[in-house]
Amino acid sequence: VYELSDKHLEQLMGLLQQTWWAETRSKSQAKTILATCYPIGLVRQNTGTLVGFSRVLSDGVKYGLICDVVVDQSLRGLGLGKKIMHAILSHPELQKLPVLDLHCMPDMKDFYENFGFSQDFSGQISMRLNR
Repeated sequence: VYELSDKHLEQLMGLLQQTWWAETRSKSQAKTILATCYPIGLVRQNTGTLVGFSRVLSDGVKYGLICDVVVDQSLRGLGLGKKIMHAILSHPELQKLPVLDLHCMPDMKDFYENFGFSQDFSGQISMRLNR
């Protein structure tokens, strides 16, 4: 889904608490973030429960930054992260962007390389997809 409901906001808070980078994010901060990005939510078809999330910050013309790719801990390893990435890369507004960036931990480098991202020139694990 490209729009999260109030019910999904509660579930998003649970997902973010499973991460080291967003575990202390407040509901107010999450609402602000959702209002200023392209959200991507992965929901279970039969229940509508949010089980994965990401967001893209963008100027709408040239650049996008992929943030907060997260899948519920109990469902990791089932290919849901790939579904999220495919949803980002096929999003009609995001497909117009010539550059997508992301930052990741070294152990996630191979995952993102499978989608065409490559490590930037600085040697940091900042990755870019130039289209």
